[in-house]
Amino acid sequence: MQSSALEIEPATLTLSPNLLRGSSSHRRMANASDESSYPKDWILFTACVGVWFLAALTLKYFCMKFLDNKIKRHSERDFDVAISEAEAKTQRRQQKQQEQKHLPLTSSIDASLEDLEIPEAKFEFYDSDFLLTYKDETTQASSAGFARLTLKNSGIGYSISGMFADASSAQIHDGFVAYSGDAWWVTHSNEDDGLRVLSTGQFNFGTNRFAGLWRDNRGKHGEYIRFESTRAFISSSKETSMTTNPLTSEENIRRGSSIFHQSLSVIDEEKHPPSSE
Repeated sequence: MQSSALEIEPATLTLSPNLLRGSSSHRRMANASDESSYPKDWILFTACVGVWFLAALTLKYFCMKFLDNKIKRHSERDFDVAISEAEAKTQRRQQKQQEQKHLPLTSSIDASLEDLEIPEAKFEFYDSDFLLTYKDETTQASSAGFARLTLKNSGIGYSISGMFADASSAQIHDGFVAYSGDAWWVTHSNEDDGLRVLSTGQFNFGTNRFAGLWRDNRGKHGEYIRFESTRAFISSSKETSMTTNPLTSEENIRRGSSIFHQSLSVIDEEKHPPSSE
């Protein structure tokens, strides 16, 4: 029996030229579509980055503003507390001295009280111009001004008014000076809105000088290196002190400006003394 062989001829795939042209055209269109999408994708990516960047800047701004306001609130609160403490400290010391003045002498305390000097009102009216140098953070600055002390009707110390000027001017709005010279006062800037400065320390009425510290409601603080009088007028006459009218704000500004400009030459001469030649 003769076997027959099954022969399978390989299939031949014939692509027509039109099909090849269509496939090539399709590829070109796809490549062109991909290439044309690149600028759109880049613009979209750039826009997204820009939006995120602006969002980050906005968030940072509001965070910084929030922190800044928080610091300011803390500084304002600490400043008000410092004023209250300075006022209470000065008044407590003054009241204690007045109480000691009226204590009866006994065998147990007469030795300490006999030598105790109780501060009394040394004058009823005190008017003085000052030149001062203070430390501001790590630098030093010079200023000038004047202060007026008037005996309070309650007989516990002096009220204080006046003005100080450096690059700007500031007016005393509140304060108190004890007979002993312990003092505190608050100045409000006439140009920098909201700036307040608290000064605490002690007057020496014998030398017409003041020694103490300062701090503002924005967290800065320092000390007075020099605070001395260039002219002082003291009156012990009740009639004089009662008939002297307090300076108005305009008079304060004019006088403070005059004192400041006059003091600049004095400060400049101290820094740069004239040649002896």
